[in-house]
Amino acid sequence: MIFTLQLLHLNRKMLSLLRKEIYNDQATGAKKALKKR
Repeated sequence: MIFTLQLLHLNRKMLSLLRKEIYNDQATGAKKALKKR
């Protein structure tokens, strides 16, 4: 039981990290697109 809870917590951490990475990628992509104009 504790093991599965730890796994869920880890997955949540990884998901939030991935979301941050994706958001940062989109932000930098938008900035680059703006600079090109």
